[in-house]
Amino acid sequence: MAINLLLVEIFILTEVTTFIAYIIVSYFIAYIIYVPILSQIIVGLVSWWAMVALHYYIFRKYIRMLTDKFIAPTKIKSGIESHFGKVGEVQLIENKLMFQIEDELYFFVEQDNKQCKAGDNATIINYSNEKLTIKLNN
Repeated sequence: MAINLLLVEIFILTEVTTFIAYIIVSYFIAYIIYVPILSQIIVGLVSWWAMVALHYYIFRKYIRMLTDKFIAPTKIKSGIESHFGKVGEVQLIENKLMFQIEDELYFFVEQDNKQCKAGDNATIINYSNEKLTIKLNN
């Protein structure tokens, strides 16, 4: 049953089934160990926490990658991520250089630390610390 629940997560990306599967596996891990009941409870809890930690640090990324590649690719990107790779223009607004793309203005950092001036065209490379990283087009 636990394996079935883990397989369900590949098709329906929810973590409820995974946590239930981890509880079932933890129960059987604790059940097969012949120690006092309190020790079995501790072993069960520790094994459940270990499986959840592995899920969030390792398995989740690979399950998402497998799902995106073979079952249901993610095609919709929204927000600033939808602008990656697009070309925009550097504008001078109130004595500050800002990057304009699709009528929106953003603070930016130039990737190669080159001097930008108003009217320069550039491509969006990344977004971090509330600033776009751009690369000037030659």
